[in-house]
Amino acid sequence: KNMELITVEGTITINGVDSKFRIDNDLNDSWFQWGATQDRLSDSVYIVESLQTALMENVGYYNEEE
Repeated sequence: KNMELITVEGTITINGVDSKFRIDNDLNDSWFQWGATQDRLSDSVYIVESLQTALMENVGYYNEEE
């Protein structure tokens, strides 16, 4: 079954410091986050990865090559 490409963008706030992120369900793509220091971004990596995993597992993945 061919899934639609779904993109989710948003803001993560940890202790008052914001960062932005983008995830999608494209099997051949990755997630991105930006807008804060490297140290702060490393604090939210697991959040972004978890969101992308949940999107893939609960909605399905998009594969352009199918």
